[in-house]
This record gives sequence, C-alpha cells and structure tokens, in this order.
Amino acid sequence: MYKFKYKDNYIKKAKNFFEKNPDLIDNYKIIITLLEKDPFEPALALQHLYKELRELYFIDITIDKRMVLYIDNRREIIYLIDIGKIKKI
Repeated sequence: MYKFKYKDNYIKKAKNFFEKNPDLIDNYKIIITLLEKDPFEPALALQHLYKELRELYFIDITIDKRMVLYIDNRREIIYLIDIGKIKKI
C-alpha cells in the first residue's frame, strides 16, 4: 500500500476547498482509498500534467476541479501537491 505525504500548504488548501465544496468529500475519500491501494487503478483516470510538469499527475474530481500529485513508485509514496479549480492549480 502506498503512503501519503503532503506538499507544504496542501492541508490548508484542501480544508478551504472542502469548505466551499462539501459535496465532494465522499468523492475525495474514494479517490484517496483507490490511490492508497493502486495509484494506477484505471478508475482513477490518472493523467500526466503537460510539458515541464510531466513528472506530476492529476486526477479530476469533477469536470472543473482536480488534485495534483507526484508518485514515488520506488518508495511507494504519493505526494499530494495541490487541489482546486483547474484554472487555479
């Protein structure tokens, strides 16, 4: 199972995000559970960011909201980096 670590201000951003979007908490819990078991689970629809950020991944929570993460396969650690509206990430 993969473990999670958080980028500097991720907790604060996530808290603000869920205060504005409480209806997405259940979706987020499902995503985290799937990530923990297998971050490459097809149901997650994990995708690379573009160009110079190619080492980062994103998962859409809704059409206009996503979370950004980095996966260290060797150590089985997932770094949660950002969460929010697509234009704000």
